[in-house]
Amino acid sequence: VVTHPREDSLTLAVMNRFVEGLKENKHEVDILDLDRDGYNPVYSAADELDWNTTHKQYAPETRKEMDRIAAADALVFVFPLWWYSVPSMLKGYLDKVWNKGLLQEFTTKQVLWMCLAGGTKEHLIKYEYHDLVT
Repeated sequence: VVTHPREDSLTLAVMNRFVEGLKENKHEVDILDLDRDGYNPVYSAADELDWNTTHKQYAPETRKEMDRIAAADALVFVFPLWWYSVPSMLKGYLDKVWNKGLLQEFTTKQVLWMCLAGGTKEHLIKYEYHDLVT
């Protein structure tokens, strides 16, 4: 899963190089580009039609993404750090797709979070991010 609105961004360059490495090592790759694939990050009442039932029915877009995650051996998220958080596209994706129903469908997945951040060392120290950023 990758998100950045600019096609010439460092985020997409990192994702493209990471995918090259995966393919060179014979891994199968399924990319969801939240910005270019038309993903709708808005969480609405349609996403909670039967919230209180045991066997939830999810909106088709949400179910499709849940199935993609269930089919994957590992997940990689590539995104920039904006205002000390994930971009709104990724936040909407996580709110809609990473729900209790999905988390009950699998117990273990390997997940790599590739968060691209910029700033001076002093800035990162000031906000105590220096130990989190490598």
